[in-house]
Amino acid sequence: MKLDQLVLAIVAIFALIWIATLVTGLLTSVPFGVLGLIPVAIVLGILAVVIY
Repeated sequence: MKLDQLVLAIVAIFALIWIATLVTGLLTSVPFGVLGLIPVAIVLGILAVVIY
C-alpha cells in the first residue's frame, strides 16, 4: 500500500469518527439537533465524492 493511500484511509477513518460523534451529539439535543444534520449530510456527500 502506498503512503498516499494509507494517509487517505487514515483521514477517512478520522472523518467518519468525527461525523459519527457529531451526529450523536446533535441527536441528543433533539429539538434543534435535527437541523444540524443538514450540514452533516452535505459533508458526508462531499467526503463520499472525494473518497470515490
